[in-house]
Amino acid sequence: MRNIVSLPIAYGGLGLINPSAECEGFFGESKFIYQNIVNLIIQGNLPSSTQLSAAHLALQKLRSKRLSDRVHEIYNDHSIPKDVLCHVIEGFSKRVGPPSGVPDSLVEEIQKLLPKDRPLPAVGANLWLMVIPSASQGTVVSRHEFKGLLRLRYAQMPEGTPTTCICGQRNDLQHPRVCQRGTGVIGRHDKLRDILAGLVGLLGPVQVEPTLHPLEPGDALSYRSANIEDGARSDLLMEGFISPYHMLYVDVRVAARNQEAHKEESLFQMLHSQELKKRREYAQRIQMVENADFIPFILTESGLLAYQARYFIQELSTRIAAKLKSRVSAVRSCILVEISFLMQRRLLGCYLAPRGKAAIPPGLRWALSAPYAAFLLGLSHNS
Repeated sequence: MRNIVSLPIAYGGLGLINPSAECEGFFGESKFIYQNIVNLIIQGNLPSSTQLSAAHLALQKLRSKRLSDRVHEIYNDHSIPKDVLCHVIEGFSKRVGPPSGVPDSLVEEIQKLLPKDRPLPAVGANLWLMVIPSASQGTVVSRHEFKGLLRLRYAQMPEGTPTTCICGQRNDLQHPRVCQRGTGVIGRHDKLRDILAGLVGLLGPVQVEPTLHPLEPGDALSYRSANIEDGARSDLLMEGFISPYHMLYVDVRVAARNQEAHKEESLFQMLHSQELKKRREYAQRIQMVENADFIPFILTESGLLAYQARYFIQELSTRIAAKLKSRVSAVRSCILVEISFLMQRRLLGCYLAPRGKAAIPPGLRWALSAPYAAFLLGLSHNS
């Protein structure tokens, strides 16, 4: 596991390099690449920007090759669990291609072992590891939370997870993420909705869970999956976000990759299909009845945003930055970090947070009876 921990965060590790194994390689690569630059300086000539850029690019290629070799070394370490190995290989291949020396067939074989349970090595899921802890910014986690999040990152159950869920099913890596009992799954949706409402509220009025107007008898929708119920609601309603004086409805969904319908899809295919599903449910009805726009805000349980959600965050960041006279990149980073910490904490809460109601002892049920409440009320009036 020490080799995995030493990998960069974006590649599935924790960025904790091993100096005894890394420093010699770093020095040798830099000395080899920049030898020509050093010779030019010794001769009294300054290297051009083109020469510096070429040397920097060559150094990056060498280090990428060394990272690939390290993944191959990790692959040959049979003591590492296959689900952890799959996490590293997928995180690596998303950025620089498949690891060298590891056959594609074997990579696919590993990825099929736990196609539903492994964590998502996406940028949004890594932000909580890249931020400096700050109590004022809410980016501090306790030692127990940190251990639990690390175990989830490498497809292991957090310590202290009950063996049986309150719904009666056996707790494994998959079940707590989708169980509707308690506030884990529903609570993260509501908290995310409230955060977005607060951000939009910086720009103007916003309504939470607006009720859609009912359909008339002659209204016909194209999709069978469209929501035609009376009293249907979206999550947010705002004005002037896409075009002036035009309403926009936003509906939030936290997509779980471990659902049976998405087991054959890649990560981004799953996000795209969830966006299409939301649009078929709401978009045509909102455009026809409300004469308004609709954006599905889809993200994974680890915090990776779908295309429409990224557009919404980018536009929201631009407008907030203009109002606060700040940099767009800084505002966008703050929003993404807030979402990342929310999703990670709520994901851990799905495993460890209380999700049941304690039974009232039979001997104390008289304390909740109406006669006893009236007796206490009489005492308060007499005192």
